[in-house]
Amino acid sequence: MKKIVFFRLAAILLLSVVFAACTKDDNKISGTITFDQLMGDVRPAIGASVNLVSGSHYVMMTSTDEDGNYSFTEVEDGDYFIQATHVATLLTYTGKSKGFSVKGEDSKTINLELQLQR
Repeated sequence: MKKIVFFRLAAILLLSVVFAACTKDDNKISGTITFDQLMGDVRPAIGASVNLVSGSHYVMMTSTDEDGNYSFTEVEDGDYFIQATHVATLLTYTGKSKGFSVKGEDSKTINLELQLQR
């Protein structure tokens, strides 16, 4: 009898672990990164480095496309911010978003205009 109970509990535990490993977070974070090149001339930040940060840890990194767009998929539930850097004509532009949370099948759009680093 004890063996049957043990094997049932072991089977339930194993199935729980397998199920948890197979479920993926469907959270998506995307947006557009721009910068003000010359007093009001806002342009897409092509090739900007974009980091998804939680606390002080870099979670994911990507680069923007030719339109300044970026995307992070399969993001775990949690609290994050976006940090981006772009170098244009020997000038460095940086930016950091306000904090935000994702949970469940969340989709967030976080646009960011970078400022000239002084």
